[in-house]
Amino acid sequence: MLGTTGLALLAHFLALPRADLPSDAHPVLGGFVLAATLGFALLLVVGVRRLWRERAQLTAEFFDPARGGAMFFVVLCPAVLGLGLGTYFPDTSEWLGGMWLAASAAWLALALGGAIGLCLRPKPAWSWQSVTPGWLLPGAALHALLLLRLALEPAAGRSFFALAVFLAASVLVSGAAVALAARWLLGPIEPQTFGPSQWINLGAMGISALSAAQLAGQAPARLNALLSSAVVLFWLLGCAWLPLLLAAGYWRHRLRQVPFTYVPENWALVFSPAVFGVATLQLRSVGAGEWIVMAAAGAFLFAASAWAMNLVLAVGEGRRKKDEG
Repeated sequence: MLGTTGLALLAHFLALPRADLPSDAHPVLGGFVLAATLGFALLLVVGVRRLWRERAQLTAEFFDPARGGAMFFVVLCPAVLGLGLGTYFPDTSEWLGGMWLAASAAWLALALGGAIGLCLRPKPAWSWQSVTPGWLLPGAALHALLLLRLALEPAAGRSFFALAVFLAASVLVSGAAVALAARWLLGPIEPQTFGPSQWINLGAMGISALSAAQLAGQAPARLNALLSSAVVLFWLLGCAWLPLLLAAGYWRHRLRQVPFTYVPENWALVFSPAVFGVATLQLRSVGAGEWIVMAAAGAFLFAASAWAMNLVLAVGEGRRKKDEG
């Protein structure tokens, strides 16, 4: 869902404005966003059912440092889907405010519940294995909420609250990025560690840069220099992660002979390059040249190829399970 919506957003910002065509003239791309929204609704129903039946297991997962951050997908998904719906279906903006409120309430509940629970529960033994890309998701989800809010109400970018949210999200993302960099440099190197979920590192930097760019365009003029610097900083951090991720993938699958099979984490290879491509296009605001269009087009080709590959692998995995059943 995130990957499909991110790909549709990148296609809109990359191709459609250059073709001088309105977004509603492309029902296929809008259909991708609708399909992703329906998929999220189905998963939400499944998640509520699981919450009712497997409360103890979900509680253990939530307070597991290595897995708890993944719960913030519940916030990141509706925020990104809201951006996609608002882009391709402007008439939906009237009820997207309710989606933003619900996602914001979910973020607060997860953040406060996690902080209080981690303080009161027994502390787990420290291990490098507990440092995962899920640590980036609370900050990335907060940036996505800010993006959706700015899309629905541009005037909100001039408020102190918007700047405070941006700074809080940036601190969360930056702190997690430092921990992950230390994990890569100091922790044990194992094939299972550097799986496809590590691409969340790139996506978190991209959505942070995009948040800074959107806020810079709507915030008071005295903050433009600070926010423009944040755009460049997060984009450069994403660029720093990109060769590491490609090298880790080559080492894992080529040198260590780990087969590339379908797992849900593979969709990070779609969403992260897509949102980073959208963020790359925002470098126009800081005076970047036309090379950013070529870079964003490269990100689109990578994300689209990963999307097609994941679809083929998912169909093959479904057939395999059906035959085994």
